[in-house]
Amino acid sequence: MLTDMIEGEFDMKEEEPWYDHQDLEHDLHLAAELGKNLLEQNRDLEQTLQQMYETNQEQLQEIEYLSKQVDLLRSVNDQHAKVYEQLDSTSRDLELKNQRLVLENRAAQMKIEGLTETTDGLQTQVEELQRDVKKLKQSRSRAHLEQHDDVQDLKCQLHKSFSHEHSIPSSCCSLKREEQDECWELLRSTQSLQAQLRTERAQREAAERDADALAQELSELEPKAALLGVYQSRLAEMEAEVEELRLLLTSSKNNLFLPLDEELGVASHRGRSLQSCSSERHHGISLLNEMDTQYITLKEKYDTLLRRCEDGMLTQNQEAVQTHTHSQDEQPAYKALFHELFTFIHKSKEDLKGNRTKPIQVE
Repeated sequence: MLTDMIEGEFDMKEEEPWYDHQDLEHDLHLAAELGKNLLEQNRDLEQTLQQMYETNQEQLQEIEYLSKQVDLLRSVNDQHAKVYEQLDSTSRDLELKNQRLVLENRAAQMKIEGLTETTDGLQTQVEELQRDVKKLKQSRSRAHLEQHDDVQDLKCQLHKSFSHEHSIPSSCCSLKREEQDECWELLRSTQSLQAQLRTERAQREAAERDADALAQELSELEPKAALLGVYQSRLAEMEAEVEELRLLLTSSKNNLFLPLDEELGVASHRGRSLQSCSSERHHGISLLNEMDTQYITLKEKYDTLLRRCEDGMLTQNQEAVQTHTHSQDEQPAYKALFHELFTFIHKSKEDLKGNRTKPIQVE
């Protein structure tokens, strides 16, 4: 169209004497080349603007994805805070239970000492009663001998006095009855003391068993209290890692926003490096998706382990010995899970730093 206009002007001014035909052709060629260059630059600018628009859309998608990741991390942090509160309450309950067990152990020891003293006193009383019984048996045997001698004497003197004969057997019978009654009373008291001694011994053995059980339970609660301290330290480290990862995400989100003037100023340079940047962004999105699936898997494992820990707290008194032996023999499951979680967080931090440095190097 520009060429037609120039040719029309040339036809109109063909008769002018100062105009050169070769200069006109040269100007027409220059104008055609200039128009062609302008059209090519216009197409390049349109393609660059389209690519910048697509890049902006990808950045918006990345920002939305990172926002979702931040929300997920915030929810995980809230869950960690709840777990920390539960561990804190459990630690306080265990400390109170430990103090109560210490007091019960002291009371049981004092009771054992009192029962031991009572048993010793009853043992001495039984020994004294046994000596008294032996003495009574000896005196009874001597009394029987004396009574036998008296009966023989009385038989010899039976015919001497009738009144005297009736009085002596009655006195002998009364004396024998009193001795028998006294002997039976001593036997009954001895049997009752022996029964009391047996009951005191049974009570002492039961108190000793209770004291041993309390001491064993106390020794089992001490490593659990130490494990709670380890839980708290690990939880604090995890919260610090999550906070650091959140700061990295926010900083990466801020670095994604570029001013429009700077993008227009570096349009030609970005057009040359657009292909490499696009591949890097797609790689970053796929890496973030992979990180998301791995993080969700770890979160499910952590929730499962948390439920197992809560279920295990209900039966800790029955399975305390087994738990203690397993904790000494093999590594618990929560340590492996925490190690896997920490390695994943460290790996994700390195990947985010690498994704931040790669676009800068390309530009």
